[in-house]
Amino acid sequence: MRGGGTENDAEDLNSLEFDNNGTTYSIYQDMESGAQGVKVGISVKLPNKDRAIDIKGIAFTATGTLADLRGDERVNQEEGF
Repeated sequence: MRGGGTENDAEDLNSLEFDNNGTTYSIYQDMESGAQGVKVGISVKLPNKDRAIDIKGIAFTATGTLADLRGDERVNQEEGF
């Protein structure tokens, strides 16, 4: 049992971000133990636009996990995205 209410729910937030010709893509896979469950998708930020386009995925169709990229030396690992 994890105490502390919803502000203390377990979460595992994973994303892979890259740029291509000025467009920023962020593939995300977020898992939360509360009512939110699992969210997957791709966020696309076009140049000269204030907000990103969020393309939501269907969580149960995902194969594998972005968490497998942790520690992979081919991926620049940064905190805080």
